[in-house]
Amino acid sequence: MPSIQQSPVHQPHRSTADLKQVTPGLVTLFCDVSFCPNTGAAGYGAWYRADDMEKGKFFGEAIPVSCRSSNDAEFWGLAMAMRHVSKVLAEKVTTVVLQCDNIAALSWMREFHPNAAAVGEHHLTHDIPPPPKTYPRAMATAVGMVRAMEPSVRVWLKHVKGHSKSKSARSWVNGKCDRLAREYMVARRGLRRV
Repeated sequence: MPSIQQSPVHQPHRSTADLKQVTPGLVTLFCDVSFCPNTGAAGYGAWYRADDMEKGKFFGEAIPVSCRSSNDAEFWGLAMAMRHVSKVLAEKVTTVVLQCDNIAALSWMREFHPNAAAVGEHHLTHDIPPPPKTYPRAMATAVGMVRAMEPSVRVWLKHVKGHSKSKSARSWVNGKCDRLAREYMVARRGLRRV
């Protein structure tokens, strides 16, 4: 397993509300993953909305490798979702608020992305601890994908509670992303059993 060199850099905390006041080109991106521990199959579902969009858009894919845990599956999902948004919105993006319910995946994103940091402590979020010391080899391609991302694009990482029973807009988005992720995971699992 490849190891991670810890970086001691500590970024100042910012709230999402602060970011919206000062940041043109802001994109909110939410990602969720479905993982099958028996086969290693996984898929992700995601939603993004740029400030100039009236409504957000859903998308997703099967994760192309066999994952060892939900942590590396979630990191793959984040990497693929970020790549998709970068391709679709290209130079319009200056900042991404990346939301996910998996702390390990977010901590790896902070470690490997050239310009990522935690949003900080505020309602339903908290700081992101250091990443696990090693990561599965099957994650190496996703790590390379994240390291190669545009360093001028700022990524604010936000941990959110998954599978909330509330009736908020965020829980509605989470539910749709969860269902989409499961569809892609099931399709990938079917291919793996052939």
